[in-house]
Amino acid sequence: MKEEYPDGTVIDCDSFYDEALFKIYGVILNENSNRIDELYAKAAQELDAAKSTHDVTEAYYTKAMDFDALDKMCHKLMKI
Repeated sequence: MKEEYPDGTVIDCDSFYDEALFKIYGVILNENSNRIDELYAKAAQELDAAKSTHDVTEAYYTKAMDFDALDKMCHKLMKI
């Protein structure tokens, strides 16, 4: 595979491929690739859980919060 860039530079990616090294490290590379996919999926799950927790917490404080008083205080502080 060759990549050509706007400045005319061409990089032959196949020139970096070494069959002997791939035979040695191919399994490890595939395992690492699979692990990365697993970790991305886990990260997405954790973000979903964090968002759910945030939504529950937000439901409590939005009911109890006096946003008009907060706005007045912010405007007062901005005048100082």
